[in-house]
Parts: sequence; structure tokens; C-alpha cells
Amino acid sequence: MRPLPGTPDSEIAALARAERRILLTHDLGFSSIISFPPLAYAGIVVIRILPPTTAALCAAIERLLAAIPEDEFSGRLFILEAWGFRVYKETD
Repeated sequence: MRPLPGTPDSEIAALARAERRILLTHDLGFSSIISFPPLAYAGIVVIRILPPTTAALCAAIERLLAAIPEDEFSGRLFILEAWGFRVYKETD
């Protein structure tokens, strides 16, 4: 299910957790490890690409998916930029 625009972050986060989905967003608020601890999610990807053109977004997402196996998203926060990505992984 795709949340409607204006849906509170807490509801989006709860849905992602309940469905064990990787959360892909432009919302910088999801990069807060205090509010959204990565270990509680199947993965969080915060997109920081400006301007967010379709070509730039697709290329960056393809690079991320080529570099990171699907089973390595869980418990991690990715900051995706046009030039690459950064990974934050909490320790248990």
C-alpha cells in the first residue's frame, strides 16, 4: 500500500514495519536514528538528489541495488545521493 501525501511519518513508519518493507523516501526526517531506529525496519533509504529527475533517481537506485544485496538492507539507513550512498548500521 502506498500512503497518501500528507500521511504522518509515524503512520508511514508503522506501515513499513508491519509489512516489512524497505522505506524509500525524500523525507529527511526519516534519517533521524532516534525517531526511526534502523534496526526496527527492513531498511530505510533517504533520497537526497536535487533536482530529483527521473533519470537521476533511477540511476542512483540502480547503483544502490547493484551494490547492496537485498538481505543487507534490513537494520540499515542509506542516504542516497547522485554520486553514491552512505550507510548507517546500528550495532546490536
